Amino acid sequence: RILVDEVWGPDVTAQDFNVYATPAAIAQYYNFPLPIELSAPSIALVETGLDQPNLLEALNAYRQQLGLAPMTPAQFQLIGATNVAPNDLGETALDISVLAGVAPNSAQYLYGSASATASEIGNFQAYQNAYFDSTRNPEILSSSFIYFTSMTANSPFQRAWQDLFIDGMLSGVS
Repeated sequence: RILVDEVWGPDVTAQDFNVYATPAAIAQYYNFPLPIELSAPSIALVETGLDQPNLLEALNAYRQQLGLAPMTPAQFQLIGATNVAPNDLGETALDISVLAGVAPNSAQYLYGSASATASEIGNFQAYQNAYFDSTRNPEILSSSFIYFTSMTANSPFQRAWQDLFIDGMLSGVS
């Protein structure tokens, strides 16, 4: 408010400005290393709560606002654990919308994970599904979740998580 008063006067408020923090603007601000034109062919996301009606339609409406071409169902797929109840749509929406802006030419494959029952795909398996998906072959994996902090140091479980990321590297997914 002080800056606004000094530059534009006391009668101007934040509502007088149309500020759009698009993913491309954020990428430019943080100096992402690659230009948008060099998008990877496909990006894997490990997400929870993928049972969201009209998720592709909502993403395409957002892409239209950014001046981007719509994604096809082949370019945007939900893989595994799609029947779980929504967990954190805000996080999922953030992840897919940022990718839409910073890698608009890349397919997005969301690998579902859930931990409510044994019949659902767990986080570990969701990573495996992305790493070893020979049909879609994602080159990049993104996940906002921190699973490894729940492991006891030097336990077999911690070792399994460490080995899982080595598997990812060896499979060519960064």
